Amino acid sequence: MEKLVILGNGFDLACGMKTSFYDFYKNVKAKIEMPNGYLPNCNFILFLIYETFFANQDTTKAFQKALAIDCYDNWMDIELLLNHFVLGETFKIAEGEYNPTLQNRNDSFIALQFRKYFQKRKSDISNFELFVHSELYEFELMLRNYIAAEASSDLIYMQFKDGLLEKIVGDPKTCKIMTFNYTIPTTLVDYKNVNYVHGSLRGEIIVGIDVLDLQKGDGYKRINGVVSDKTMFTKTRKKLSHTAIDEASNSVFDKDVKKIYFYGHSLSEQDYSYFQSLFDYYDIYSSDISLEFCYSEYDPKNPAVEVDRLTTRVFNLLNKYGETFDNKNHGNNLLHKMLLENRLSFRKIDYKCGNNYLKFFCQY
Repeated sequence: MEKLVILGNGFDLACGMKTSFYDFYKNVKAKIEMPNGYLPNCNFILFLIYETFFANQDTTKAFQKALAIDCYDNWMDIELLLNHFVLGETFKIAEGEYNPTLQNRNDSFIALQFRKYFQKRKSDISNFELFVHSELYEFELMLRNYIAAEASSDLIYMQFKDGLLEKIVGDPKTCKIMTFNYTIPTTLVDYKNVNYVHGSLRGEIIVGIDVLDLQKGDGYKRINGVVSDKTMFTKTRKKLSHTAIDEASNSVFDKDVKKIYFYGHSLSEQDYSYFQSLFDYYDIYSSDISLEFCYSEYDPKNPAVEVDRLTTRVFNLLNKYGETFDNKNHGNNLLHKMLLENRLSFRKIDYKCGNNYLKFFCQY
């Protein structure tokens, strides 16, 4: 196989599927009862975990309620929400690592309540992390069920997906697919040549933080003699438990690949570890492999908006990857080198989904 395609949620959106975070948010908000007694200027997730943990209300789902309180526009915002909670100041205050400041007083108040609780029952620090992890699992189930219902509501989606994939790579039989979506990407590529990075609707799905976000020593450590394990919230750790799922074990890394296509992915920092592994494998600095970033315009009145957004993200991604080089000169020169060698390109794709030109926000 000489082609590898990287797909994000923009691919499903381009084919008419209602898999944007906003669509999911509307579905969640209609089903979740808003909490009472919310403390102003408090971290939503922290307050709801607090409410759930101490009230011991099994029907209270903290992550879902947080979505009902505030709307996030992007898939990566779910993981940013988790990132800020697990790796933020309030979690560290609760675990007794340091005392709160005067800012965010309500956050500090709640965190101190957890600390007092933990001081009486030291083992509950780890139990608390397991509790938060179980809340995240409930959220994953709800998200999976929503997308599964959407995917099965109209089988014509697959026709659109096949057509769009052909627009991206030409003959799909010559490519492998690395998809960050949970849905089946096409009927034109054998399932053995598809890797579902975050799981699929055939099994469990993954929502988590990037392992690169854990600072040295933050993932697994002892606090007052009690083990704290935040690695359980990383996608890498969660992916280990999915090795029994066929789709998750399919490797798309192939030395014969000459070109990598990207479509519909936000290129967010929450997935940088995957891109780092991908670029390392193909040695994008020294090899002759090329990268093509495909996009579609959702606003005909402002055609430059999407390409400007995409070029900014590509710039940030490749410069961030360059920082991992031992040879810093090579790292700083990576983007310039690929441009000079004509190994980095952008391509606009016009595609009709049904009777309408696709209109979607490609930031997903």
